[in-house]
Amino acid sequence: MKCRVCRERAVIDVRRHNANFCHEHFVAHCEEQVRRAIRHFSMIRPGERTLVAVSGGKDSLALWALLGSLGYEADGLYVGLGIDDYSDESHEYARGFAEARRLTLHVVDLATEHGFTIPGAATATHRAPCGACGLSKRHVFNAFALERGYDVVATGHNLDDEAAVLFGNVLRWELEYLGRQHPALPAADGFARKVKPLYRLGERETAAYCVLERIDYQVEECPMAAGNRHLGYKEALNAIEERSPGSKAAFLFSFFERAHARFVDDAVEEREELRPCRECGAATTAELCAFCRMRARATAKPLVACGVTAPRGNNQPNTSRASISPLAFLQAMWAAGARGFDAYAHHPYYGAPSETPSTPPPRGSRGQAPTAVTLGNLSTLVREVTRRYGSGMRIWITEYGYQTNPPDKTFGVSWAKQAAYLRQAYQLARANTRVDVFLWFLLQDEAALGRWQSGLITIGGVRKPAFATFASLATG
Repeated sequence: MKCRVCRERAVIDVRRHNANFCHEHFVAHCEEQVRRAIRHFSMIRPGERTLVAVSGGKDSLALWALLGSLGYEADGLYVGLGIDDYSDESHEYARGFAEARRLTLHVVDLATEHGFTIPGAATATHRAPCGACGLSKRHVFNAFALERGYDVVATGHNLDDEAAVLFGNVLRWELEYLGRQHPALPAADGFARKVKPLYRLGERETAAYCVLERIDYQVEECPMAAGNRHLGYKEALNAIEERSPGSKAAFLFSFFERAHARFVDDAVEEREELRPCRECGAATTAELCAFCRMRARATAKPLVACGVTAPRGNNQPNTSRASISPLAFLQAMWAAGARGFDAYAHHPYYGAPSETPSTPPPRGSRGQAPTAVTLGNLSTLVREVTRRYGSGMRIWITEYGYQTNPPDKTFGVSWAKQAAYLRQAYQLARANTRVDVFLWFLLQDEAALGRWQSGLITIGGVRKPAFATFASLATG
């Protein structure tokens, strides 16, 4: 296998170009592809300050090196994602590259600067980790460039990356995304110019470039990337490329040259609706940008409730079935020094099928005040909680429900009454300004008849009338 340029021994073949290259001319090939990309789309102009989005992987480090070899002065920005050892190792590769070449590497650590990590944000927001990561990086790179006066943000998206994104956008006909997918997005209010100089080079080429130029990089895939749908798109495109070399490049380049302009208006319409984020000032279509909303959820203080008391108890510790009433428990909890929680949790269940949600519990046999607390006298519990913990202590109803007959002929009410009582209970809870949580127990009846039959669905899967009531309350 000989080099197409000098006929010396080749070290790599590039099938889509039907060419083999030696070390020297492969590096020249990579430089020429980047040069052509920059020139064709006027990505970087003379004298402009360029910021490279650096991850420590092959693409970003190859990009930084190639820009330097082409005469572009560029600084790097690494974003610490908090993905355990993977992030630490990636940072070391980025730092080692910059130090060896005496380049400037800025670092923004999400945990230090914004109070969260990608694993934490993904868990708190139920987003895919890659979605949380991409959102964070886009925000941080753009904000840093604007704050520090950089004209251009250059990212290491390569041919394989861009073709996979295009494939996914076409599959779903994401018109706004198609309008924004381009090697060079111009600067606009709230946005620095963003460019992708590697879009003409594939992953295999950037990896080979790093190996031949002795650039150490993070070889391991991100441990949180498993299941990313773009990996599946890459596999599909790779299968096509294997049978027809050059297909990915033809797909992507043809889109840029022939189709992209057709979708620009969709992206422009979205940008016309932009306004500054109330929190950080970034351009957004909502009051808070997506990054600030994610950060708020990821950094929210966990709320803790204590108590979780049953509605009634006999307060007779020496009996065979000792139990404690909610007010007695509250008093003992206060005396024991329980402090520092956010809410008192209670289960204000009814005491007999004849009771409605607004029915207060009966007085004692000698006329004394009831020790039970149901929805009908929830104000009693609120008053005692306030006396000890103040008016800021919230009330959570963490269990409530009515069992139905059928199947429970002893403690159940009719299906129609269950639906009516669900609505009434919800209205009582919502009218109480101290109540933040109201949970119905449970979704489906339990199999054993002696267990809970307060479900919205029977054990056989039939929806009771309360199911529709619950749905209307949840969405109303």
